[in-house]
Amino acid sequence: RMKVPAFANMHVAFLDCLTCHTEATQKPVKSAWISRQTGQPIDSPAVLKLDRVFHDRKATIEQQPESVHQEILTLGRQILQMRGTDRTLEDILFQIDTAQPGSPIWRTGVERLGEDFARHAAVDYGAKLIPDSQSAKYQQRYSEMKKLAPSYLATTPKTPARKALDDRVHAGLLLKPPGCIVCHADTPGQLDFTAAGYLPGRAKALGDMQLARLLEQIRLGGQFRLPTLVEEPHGDKK
Repeated sequence: RMKVPAFANMHVAFLDCLTCHTEATQKPVKSAWISRQTGQPIDSPAVLKLDRVFHDRKATIEQQPESVHQEILTLGRQILQMRGTDRTLEDILFQIDTAQPGSPIWRTGVERLGEDFARHAAVDYGAKLIPDSQSAKYQQRYSEMKKLAPSYLATTPKTPARKALDDRVHAGLLLKPPGCIVCHADTPGQLDFTAAGYLPGRAKALGDMQLARLLEQIRLGGQFRLPTLVEEPHGDKK
């Protein structure tokens, strides 16, 4: 069941339902980021922007730290605001903020920030990707779903009332979206990861994912072989 891996790896945290549940007439689909806090379009999540600063401006951080000091702090604070309470990140940002740019303490803080945000970069965007054509309608649809949710949960499962509400929630959606390879192994893929703000290496990895092809093989009933784990005999030092 495709929704099992989709929910297990937190797709719902960074993809709006319409990203997969809308008929795509051409590839790639132009996408937009929507803030989960405000429901408003944003150009790119702070996590991806900070990743780009560390990647593209490595020499500047090393040679002209004062020129990127405020930008790093601003992006770090945006990530903190999105996460809410995060004592580790608060401590890191305090260290950067109170140190002289370029000093050993400052560089240690920036290094800690890079390590910390990398641990969360897979899902902690504070935003969702949505087809650009649907972004203007996001807030209206979100408000409607928020009103319907209590009624849906209050009805008894497998009753006409629950089915009627379920039909309203899913009205206009593509009920059976295509598999993982549409985004993660097709050429061109349905999502343009580079245009969404990902670094080239990450965009390439997302667009050519062996795991996606494997899941598609399983979904279509293909044979799947678990790898054989070989252990060396006890005492064999080779």
